[in-house]
Amino acid sequence: MIEIYEEHYGKIALTDCDYKTRLGKKYKCSKIDENKEYYLLNGLRDAHVLDEIEKSTAKKIVLVYGRIHIMDLHSKIQKKDWEYQREKSEHIKNF
Repeated sequence: MIEIYEEHYGKIALTDCDYKTRLGKKYKCSKIDENKEYYLLNGLRDAHVLDEIEKSTAKKIVLVYGRIHIMDLHSKIQKKDWEYQREKSEHIKNF
């Protein structure tokens, strides 16, 4: 993912603050670019999923996504004019 991100946005330059921020801690070093964050978290994932679906020889594929995450992917599937069936599931409480 880093290679793909850097191809798109250029080399990542880490600061001393980046190195000192421990995993799991709130990031306070600089403002996070929401476009870059979206590209990394959603754009690359969706592109990978669509690529895997296109490469598949399966007649049927089940794709499980959360309600919010499926929105962009759903519109991309519609644009490809693929046949699909969208199912609504129940919210699981106290999991």
